[in-house]
Amino acid sequence: MPLQHVDGWEVALTERQFWDRMRVGLIEAAREVGRPILLQRIETTITAGVPDVYFATPRSRAGWVELKVIRQRRQRPELRPAQLRWCGVVKSMGVPVFVVARSELTGYVHVWSDPATAAEHGIRGADFHFPPPTSWTSVLEVLEGGIR
Repeated sequence: MPLQHVDGWEVALTERQFWDRMRVGLIEAAREVGRPILLQRIETTITAGVPDVYFATPRSRAGWVELKVIRQRRQRPELRPAQLRWCGVVKSMGVPVFVVARSELTGYVHVWSDPATAAEHGIRGADFHFPPPTSWTSVLEVLEGGIR
C-alpha cells in the first residue's frame, strides 16, 4: 500500500505497521521516564473479541488495548460485537480496556477509555487526540491513568 503524507507524516498504515510504531514508541517513552513496560501482542482464534495487546507498567494495573486504523473518511473504529462484549465484561471487573486508533486521513492517534464509546460516538467521543508526530509519552500517561 503506497504511503500518503500529510505535513510530511505517513498516513496510510496497516494495523500491523501501526502496532510496530506504537510498540517502539511506548517502549522508548517508558525508557525516557525510567519505567519498564510490558507489551504483549495477542493473536488468538480460540476466543472471539480478545483485544490485540496486553500491557502492564509499574504505575498501572494491567490492561488491554484494541488497535484500529480508521480508514479514509470513516469517523469511527470498526469494533465487532464479540469485541464489544469481551471488553464490556472485562471492564465490568475493573480492568482497563482502551481503543487506540490511528486515522488514515489525518495521522492523528485517538484514544478511548471505553470501547463502547468508540463504537458509538467515533472520533468525536475519543478521550484524547494526539496529532502527528504522536507523543507516545502522552499515550503512555493515558494508559497508566495519569492523564484524565
